[in-house]
Amino acid sequence: MLKRYPFACSLFIFLALSLSLTAGPINVVTNRYNNARTGANTSETTLKVSNVNSSTFGALFSLPVNGSVYAEPLYVQNVTIPGKGVHNVLYVFTMEDIVYAFDADSNTGANAEPLWQLNLVKATYVVPTWKQITGSANGNVTGTVGIVSTPAINVNNNVIFVVARFLENETFIYKLFAINMSKGTINKSVKISATVPGTGVGSVAGELAFNEKQQLQRPGLALANGLVIVAWSSQEDLNPYHGWIMAFRQDTLAPAGVFCTTPDGSRGGVWQSGRAPVVDSENNVYFLTGNSEAAVDDPMFGVDFGESALKFSTVGQQLQLVDWFSPDNGPVLDENDTDVGSSGLTMLPGTDLLVGGGKEGVFYLLNSANLGHEQTGNTQIPQVLSVTPGHKIKGGPVYWSSSKLGPLVYSWDEYSRILAFSFNGSTFETTPLMKGKTIASFGSPGAILTVSANGGNTTTGIVWASMPIDESADGAVVPGILRALNAENLEEIWNSQDVPARDSVGTFAKFVPPLVVNGKVYMATFNNAIVVYGLLPKPTAKALPVASEADSVYASK
Repeated sequence: MLKRYPFACSLFIFLALSLSLTAGPINVVTNRYNNARTGANTSETTLKVSNVNSSTFGALFSLPVNGSVYAEPLYVQNVTIPGKGVHNVLYVFTMEDIVYAFDADSNTGANAEPLWQLNLVKATYVVPTWKQITGSANGNVTGTVGIVSTPAINVNNNVIFVVARFLENETFIYKLFAINMSKGTINKSVKISATVPGTGVGSVAGELAFNEKQQLQRPGLALANGLVIVAWSSQEDLNPYHGWIMAFRQDTLAPAGVFCTTPDGSRGGVWQSGRAPVVDSENNVYFLTGNSEAAVDDPMFGVDFGESALKFSTVGQQLQLVDWFSPDNGPVLDENDTDVGSSGLTMLPGTDLLVGGGKEGVFYLLNSANLGHEQTGNTQIPQVLSVTPGHKIKGGPVYWSSSKLGPLVYSWDEYSRILAFSFNGSTFETTPLMKGKTIASFGSPGAILTVSANGGNTTTGIVWASMPIDESADGAVVPGILRALNAENLEEIWNSQDVPARDSVGTFAKFVPPLVVNGKVYMATFNNAIVVYGLLPKPTAKALPVASEADSVYASK
């Protein structure tokens, strides 16, 4: 682990890190760009504050797909597709259990169709609907429930790891797939099942089995030490459910560990608004969990790890819980449905510190080397930061280090304006450095953010916000909007409703961050398409008419 440093030295490290990441296009092979889940692409050399406006920036084309997109698209440059040459590829995953590979740069000519597409629904499988799972047609997920989480790509092995859901002869199942990212073929797949000792809700004779119908695989997948890490929460908090975290070997897909957050209780789901877990430089993995029904406050006695931050080791390619933190007001959080696990964690670059928070409107700053367990007053952790009290944090933090303003964390929460907090290398300033001037968000989930910049260059920092236009998306499909804000002052420089006929997003894809890479912004939607934005083609100059001899004679008279 990296040690903490005084502010001046820490700021130097942040800026050096930012400036070292300016080597042109990058691959985006995991949720939120990197294992730290910073939500920032600091290698964006095309888009900048001066050229993102309604005159020069807008929708270029869309990529049609079958199904809503709940998973963040992924991007790999220079992929050789057999028979189709080398392409920058955008990988898209839909709720119909279909995986697409598109040319990321155009949709014309030979690229008018996907480079390949793979339907994972085979033989006796069908994709279950939300109503089949919950009994209700309305909820936080609509329509079919296939691939919900963001997959992960191992570029070195040319493999995409995907978890998909099926209904097979009236039985709900989950499968983990290893897919060849060049050919769009299945290398391996395995049905997911697990049991742990426990006396909790749903257990039988001291054993608790994973319930494929009750569990929703929402958090993004993570790769760590040769393992695929997968986690589950619930559908609409319908009991019985538990939080499950599992590990599988990347080479064989064989199970390599299972952990249930509440084996002797119930609930404690891992959902994080779709955010994948943090993976540190030593391949430790960090999650936040949600509401539980603990009989006691201390999870070590109740075997209940709801309302907690959890740290897992992957040493020896085994999944093992090694540390945890729980806030001192866990029962109150449970009672009020203000769980800490609604946004997931971010590791602040250049430090060993994690930040994350939930529905209470509070960020917890944690030392990853010693999460601190539970203590009255929470004095064992570096900081408890009141962000938006009473306003739920769901989209969660994104991080950028400005060469002018220093390290910043941005958050745009429910019924709130976007805020930016300064980080001094050890703690956050308690008062926001900046507050957005744009209208407050309309309910759930606030805004889902991404930062793009060329290192710490102040003229390039842009905060991209995907959000509902004017209503809550809690249990509803609503129109969406993409906003671009100057990261240095939070003034809006563009939004997709400035020229709606050209730039409209369509339906809002809840919890899916904008993907910004290589001069383009890729927006998932719930209306069967990815909308691609970028710099608009410059108008072709019309040639001046050539004067004829007759014109010259006439003009001389």
